[in-house]
Amino acid sequence: MNHTPGPWSWNKNNWRGEEDLYYAYVAGDRYENEDGTQVSTGICRVEGNATSQRTTEANARLISAAPDLLAACERIAEFIDFPRSCNCDRCEAGRAIISAIAKAKREPNNAPTNQA
Repeated sequence: MNHTPGPWSWNKNNWRGEEDLYYAYVAGDRYENEDGTQVSTGICRVEGNATSQRTTEANARLISAAPDLLAACERIAEFIDFPRSCNCDRCEAGRAIISAIAKAKREPNNAPTNQA
């Protein structure tokens, strides 16, 4: 199964106007409804309170960047070899990228697929 295509965005809200209940809403692809209103696919709601507002926003920003981060990781993994026999920082970082891609796609981690 594929994820909702990016770009994703986020916005912040107070829950029903109560200042102590706070959330950030992450949304995906926008489209026009039959009646002409703009709607978007809901991805998630990150909940918090007044004291965790900055953390809630940071989490929402990170989640909304997920499709872009995945695409960037896939692009890097496409062009660089990370041989298993090498333990340098570059190859270890590359294998971490491949592992993150597998985690995002729920694929078995066969890192690295490119071997020298």
